[in-house]
Amino acid sequence: MKVKNFKSKFVKNNKINYIVTIILQIIVGVINISLAFFIMLVVSSMENKDTNLFKLSMLLIVAIAIVFIFFSSLLKGFKNRYMKQALFQFKKYVFKKILNKSIGELSSKFISALSNDLTVSVKKSTRSN
Repeated sequence: MKVKNFKSKFVKNNKINYIVTIILQIIVGVINISLAFFIMLVVSSMENKDTNLFKLSMLLIVAIAIVFIFFSSLLKGFKNRYMKQALFQFKKYVFKKILNKSIGELSSKFISALSNDLTVSVKKSTRSN
């Protein structure tokens, strides 16, 4: 199977979560960079003993931190939903492929172990993100 076709199995019926996750990931990255820039302004204002720039920089850092927390929370939620749906679709795909094999090629012990492993990985991935 081609890689592109394989990847599409995870995005199928999951496009909104996928697209929103990518957009939020970019937004959080931009916020991280802007936060570093404003920290640089704080240091610069302290070196120059400019209290007005210092106050403004600190205010912007607090505002950016609040925005960062908001977007990070959104990212975590959408990423978890995407991963959960993708892993569910993968589990469904794997079982469909396994069940299309002849009974002599499989054992119930193998199917049970695979099911347990995939269930555990779905639970772990949604907790860690």
